[in-house]
Amino acid sequence: MNVGERGMSTFKLLVILLVLGGAATVGFKMFPVYYTKMKVQSTFELIAREMAEESELKIRARLPVLLQTQNIQPGELPQAFYDNLTIDAGFGHVDIRTHYHTIVWLMGPVRGVNPNSDYDPVQLTGMDKLRHQARVDLDFDIQAKTP
Repeated sequence: MNVGERGMSTFKLLVILLVLGGAATVGFKMFPVYYTKMKVQSTFELIAREMAEESELKIRARLPVLLQTQNIQPGELPQAFYDNLTIDAGFGHVDIRTHYHTIVWLMGPVRGVNPNSDYDPVQLTGMDKLRHQARVDLDFDIQAKTP
């Protein structure tokens, strides 16, 4: 007597494992970028709280050391982070802010061109088209101000 299917078929199990594996892969790629952003935000808040009496030059000189105490290595942040960094310090207040753009390549960077430059997606071929479609562009604005 066949009552019907009991439990999960092998195909259903494979589909569920594929979906969970894909979600885990995306999470593993995205987590470090957001974690670095949170550590930078924490550093900026520390500067705004603890260095309100310091000058802009002293804060700029101390910033790399403070970032390294948060385990942020010098090459981990793009150059735009430093290029767009503005510090307004004086008279017991600090306003520190920056913005930068980063790309997360879920399937690895495109290989036919420089992935950090502007390129024409129409000229991509083969797997580079898929890699381009699987990229995630993120813009971060980080700021902290002495209350």
